[in-house]
Amino acid sequence: MKYFVTILGVFFWISSSAGRLEPKGEFLADSVKIGEEVAYTFSFRYPADQTVLFPDSTYSFFPFELSRRVYFPTYSDSIYNIDSVVYFFTTFEIDPTQYLRLPVFIIGGSDSSVVFSKPDSIELIHLVNEIPDDPKLKENAAYVSVEKEFNYPMFFVIMTAVVVVVLIIALFYGKRIYKGWKVFMLKRTHNRFTKQFSIMIRDVGGNHPSVKIEHVLAVWKQYMEKLERKPFAKMTTREITQIYTQSELKEHLRYIDRTIYGDEPTSILVNAFDYLMKYSIERYHSRIGEIRNG
Repeated sequence: MKYFVTILGVFFWISSSAGRLEPKGEFLADSVKIGEEVAYTFSFRYPADQTVLFPDSTYSFFPFELSRRVYFPTYSDSIYNIDSVVYFFTTFEIDPTQYLRLPVFIIGGSDSSVVFSKPDSIELIHLVNEIPDDPKLKENAAYVSVEKEFNYPMFFVIMTAVVVVVLIIALFYGKRIYKGWKVFMLKRTHNRFTKQFSIMIRDVGGNHPSVKIEHVLAVWKQYMEKLERKPFAKMTTREITQIYTQSELKEHLRYIDRTIYGDEPTSILVNAFDYLMKYSIERYHSRIGEIRNG
């Protein structure tokens, strides 16, 4: 029904424009509410040998805003053309009466001209007719829980940025970071071992040792296994000295074995474990150098 009325309005203006070279424009309603859409018919009758342009979306229709438009095919006879369009406007101005007139641009060979329609008006419907001088506002302090929506687009943007940064860091600094991490872990293990092993050596050298010699030797082998990445814990003294041929290491390990399985005195046992401590420290610094220079 709405479009039927619109089309009737267009053809009404087409018929009324005969004989006069001026655009015709009229609102198809007498009044409108703020934000409500209203139709405006616009037509122009001109000689068939002329070229004309109607206002498009780039034109300022103030105080109205263009929502959409509907064009109708050009009607032609041997002398005249008739173009027509229906514009749909909204307004957010508060003037009681609002006016509109539109131009038609007539394009000539080296010259052009503009002709305007007569202004047409429309009344604004006010929903609030009168505001009291001292309005009483209704308070509502009740808490209303509003569900928060997770910002997925922002989340994916941040995650993508993090992944890109991590990949760049890994590409340029990955090897250095990996070496630094290995050195850090090795230092932490070494410090823990030296502290524990020093306490155990002092206890073994006391008058009433509470720590067995086998356990002290096992702790040293477990540390050397982590440091050298060889199965020290399962290796015998003979197997260890076949790989590490230092004479002092061989001598002190054999002395510890004789103390465990024979009747060797424990008077110089502390010296043997002190050497194992010294040897593990030397191997630790050597291992750190291998990692940093590798």
